[in-house]
Amino acid sequence: MMKNLKSLVLLASIAFLFQSCNNDDEAGASASKADLIGLWTTSEIEIDVIVDGQMTENESITTLFEVGQENIEFREDDTYTSNDGTIDVSTGIWSLNSEGNIIFFEPENGEPYEYKIVSAASNQLKIKFEEDLTALAELFQIDIEQELLIVGHITLTK
Repeated sequence: MMKNLKSLVLLASIAFLFQSCNNDDEAGASASKADLIGLWTTSEIEIDVIVDGQMTENESITTLFEVGQENIEFREDDTYTSNDGTIDVSTGIWSLNSEGNIIFFEPENGEPYEYKIVSAASNQLKIKFEEDLTALAELFQIDIEQELLIVGHITLTK
C-alpha cells in the first residue's frame, strides 16, 4: 500500500507541477494579465498529502523537486512555455478567469488544468493546485482504500 501511495504521489506531483494548506491561502488573491507577463522561476515548492481528510507529514515529497530549475513564461499573446529544467518543455494557451484569481492552462499536448492564485506581487507569485488522487488511482487501476488529495503550493519569482 505504501509503495502505491508513493507512486501515486510522485505521479500526480510531476503531472501537475506545470500542467495541474494554510488557512491564509483560502482568501486567495487576484492578478491582471499584465502582472503575469514575463519569465517566472520556482523558488519554493511544497506538496501536501491529505489521506482521509488528515494532513500527513511528507518532508520527502517536497525534496523531489530541484527548486530554481522549473520556469514558466507567460506571453502577451496568451501563450506560455514551461520548462522543468530538463528537456521537458510544455507549451500552450493560458488565461485568467474574470476575477483574476485562477489561471487556466490549455497545453498543446495534454488535458487542461488550472492553478488558484494565492498571492501576487510584481516579483512574486504564489499558486496552488489540488488533485484528487483517488480518481487517478482508479484510472491507473491502482487499488487504494483511502481518499487521497494532493495540495501543491508553488512560489515563483521574476
